[in-house]
Amino acid sequence: MIERTEAALSNGAEILVWNEISLLLNSAQTDTIVERVKDLCEDHQAYVLIAVLESNAGDLPKPFDNKSILIDPEGELLWEYLKYFLNPLEGLVINKGSRPIPFVDTELGRMANVLCSDLDFSRYISQVGNDSVDILLVPAFDWKEVTPYHAHMAAFAAIQYGVNIIRANGNGITAFYNTRGHILKQSNTYASDEKITYADLPLTKTTTVYSSIGDSFVHVLMVFLLIIVGLRFLKKVDI
Repeated sequence: MIERTEAALSNGAEILVWNEISLLLNSAQTDTIVERVKDLCEDHQAYVLIAVLESNAGDLPKPFDNKSILIDPEGELLWEYLKYFLNPLEGLVINKGSRPIPFVDTELGRMANVLCSDLDFSRYISQVGNDSVDILLVPAFDWKEVTPYHAHMAAFAAIQYGVNIIRANGNGITAFYNTRGHILKQSNTYASDEKITYADLPLTKTTTVYSSIGDSFVHVLMVFLLIIVGLRFLKKVDI
């Protein structure tokens, strides 16, 4: 992973995202990796999001943390984020994270980060719209049966919240989405041995109505439908 990271940065990558659970580490190993990546970030003036499964050495009850760590061009650690939405199997051994979704203002735009299935839950991801995030970094790990469907669900979030998305997938489709949900570049581990995928993101701000009103319009339509059904029912009763 370090070699690939250095190769991507040497080729001009300004934002680099590892896939979910890129490595299985203990806390001391994570610290070592972080220090090495800090040096690379400083050398290449880039942002790198590390994503690892780390054995829990803290006070949390489960044995593992599914985490991501963002490092900036100054070699500073900006955040450690724990996955919030866990599937039932993950929930047996992985500690659940907590709100809010972290974000930071950079010269490239406002960046935020979630992990894989976190992106599937609109009430949670609505924070991205509320916080006017420009670039969402999403380490992921799929399996064959949900490829390509799970990956391309990200396009809806991109459209809803006007955000560019980098979804780095360790198994399945890695893809870059612009604010209109268009795929700028993608690769598929089931079709290629390509380990690094590059794309140019348009760093333009986009404001969407959905970011402001969410599902309110849908709720209004549901109320309207109930009123219509009720009126028809009352009309039948009168007859």
